[in-house]
Amino acid sequence: MNQTERLEEKAEVECVLESGILGQSTNLVRMFRIICDRFFEDPESPVKEYTIAVEGLGRPLDFDPHLDPIVRVTAHQLRKRLKDYYAGEGQHHTLQIALPRGRYSPQFIRQSTLEATLAELPIREIPHVATEQETALIVEAAHPEPLMAAPRRRVRPAWIAVAVFCALAIAAGVTLHFSKGRAGAGTTVLRQAAPASLPKGQVFRMLVGDNRDPFKDEAGNNWTADRFCEGGNTFRLAPQKIIGTVTPEIFLAGRHGKFHCSFPAPAGLYEAHLYFAETADVEDATQHSVLSFNRNPVKSVDVIDFAPGRNVATEKLIPGLEPGRDGRISLEFIDGSSLLNAIELVPVENRRLQPIRISIGDKDYLDDSGALWISDRFFTGGRRSYSGYGENGASGIQYRSARVGHFTYSIPVISGATYTVRLHFVESWFGSQEDGKATGRRIFDVACNGKTLLKDFDVFAESGRTPIIKTFHHIEPNGLGKIDLEFLPVEDYAIVNGIEIIEE
Repeated sequence: MNQTERLEEKAEVECVLESGILGQSTNLVRMFRIICDRFFEDPESPVKEYTIAVEGLGRPLDFDPHLDPIVRVTAHQLRKRLKDYYAGEGQHHTLQIALPRGRYSPQFIRQSTLEATLAELPIREIPHVATEQETALIVEAAHPEPLMAAPRRRVRPAWIAVAVFCALAIAAGVTLHFSKGRAGAGTTVLRQAAPASLPKGQVFRMLVGDNRDPFKDEAGNNWTADRFCEGGNTFRLAPQKIIGTVTPEIFLAGRHGKFHCSFPAPAGLYEAHLYFAETADVEDATQHSVLSFNRNPVKSVDVIDFAPGRNVATEKLIPGLEPGRDGRISLEFIDGSSLLNAIELVPVENRRLQPIRISIGDKDYLDDSGALWISDRFFTGGRRSYSGYGENGASGIQYRSARVGHFTYSIPVISGATYTVRLHFVESWFGSQEDGKATGRRIFDVACNGKTLLKDFDVFAESGRTPIIKTFHHIEPNGLGKIDLEFLPVEDYAIVNGIEIIEE
């Protein structure tokens, strides 16, 4: 390659960085720089995952990619941001940059080469994406029977399953209740009797999918079996690591495809929490859960991008729901690639998003004012640590646990609103209030959606060993409807003891 072409490639790298598409001082920027710098040094030797983690993302020398997916998660986000850039601001650039899957090295593509490649590809049908009006008509005309989707895995012919099951039932002299469209075509399962109505004034939590046993999670919450959903195909996974939750069991089974849920609910307002984690090895940008509540405007969730990444837990929040004239809250999934692991219906007093308060512990609890703090979630990276700090702060938050290291919280909110963000800290490891030896021992930055909130923050220098709260107003969600908080070590590890997100 001649010098002119190399200079053009370096100039395009700077264009991407200066565009702001990767944010400022984020993992995306650092990863993009290190893979490009190494490419220009030696194009034939892609940078290793370990090198990116330790040299680019601040991970310790004992970094284990099997335990910490930060590089893969960041690569997934970087790949998507580059696609977004060249679909918008950079679409007319003659030289474009891509990040191929499975290789941490940039690919520079000239427009002429790209067009020639596209011209040689076989023509295939592009799925039609329904407009909002078209989708509303689809929902309105939906058949009352559950919609069926092709199962993820091969199943026996329906008549064999039914015949065998009926023969066993007759032989046993037992009367069984059947349900249609559960766990794939033709499968029959025992059903729990559904209550006439959800408990009034109480949070309702339900695991989605057939044959899931009720259980109490690590936070102390009770989850009931699926009694209100029909259709689609149910699936179950072997135990595995799910990132961003203290309760992975929620995400190890669910429903996939086109299905319908109908909840008999007392009159009032509710906030729905839809729980997702994509665990299959599906192609990026192909796994969309398309849904409608009570035939209201359709919402679409790209589970992998929203999480972000595979095997990462997340939630979609939908405030301001109320039962229809039939006394039910109805949820319709109308796309064959839809996915749902669990659902939570929370009684609320208004249509605003309820405050999100995250305790870094593994239990939910009510503070001194009666406000709910939920267990640790929405995180990637870092580790949870117990400090032994025995006091509550002014707001009642428990400071006994913290997340430490280099980590990110990707917290789902609602687009179109602004939020107040409160971050709670206490320094319980270094020094004491009587001496200043801990000053400078722990220094870190905090960025929100690519913008710096705290620079060279030293908890001990500001408050000693007394809890401190940092408050930031008018925070806008990113394009995915999330508030991403990244904690970046400068000296030793970053730390946080609690997070509050409150709609303004």
